[in-house]
Amino acid sequence: MKVREIMTASPATCSPESTAEQAAQLMEQHDCGALPIVEGPSRHLVGLVTDRDLVIRGLAQGKGSSTPVRELMSPSPTTVQENDDVEVVERLMATQQIRRVPVIDASGHPVGLVAQADLARARRVSSKELGKVVESISQPAELVHR
Repeated sequence: MKVREIMTASPATCSPESTAEQAAQLMEQHDCGALPIVEGPSRHLVGLVTDRDLVIRGLAQGKGSSTPVRELMSPSPTTVQENDDVEVVERLMATQQIRRVPVIDASGHPVGLVAQADLARARRVSSKELGKVVESISQPAELVHR
C-alpha cells in the first residue's frame, strides 16, 4: 500500500508569519491537529505546527495569540513522498516518535499529511495488532532503539 492511499490530501497550510491564533483557527476550520508550514511563492515546506505545539511552546511559555508560528513550529520535519510504501511512514513514526508526517512532492511542496490515525485505519488489523502499532509509535525513544 502506498502513502497516497492513506494520506489526507491537500492539507490546510499556513506561513511562518501566521499567528498562533490564525493557525488555531485553521485547525478548527479544517478539523485537524497539524498544519504544514510553507514559505514564499514556491510554498516550500519549512515546518510543521501541531495543536500541542500551540499549547506547549506557546501558551505554557506565556506566549500570546499573536506569536508567529515560526516560534512554535518544528522546523524541517521528517517527510515522505506519496509513492513511498506505508511501511516507511510506520517505521519513521516508530523510530522518531512522531504522530504526523507531511507528504511532499519532488519539489518539496506539501501534498498530504499522514497521521497516526490514518496509519491505524489503513492497517485494518485486529485490535491487538492495532495496539502494537500505536504502542510502537508512542513508546519512549530509548525503548525503541534497544
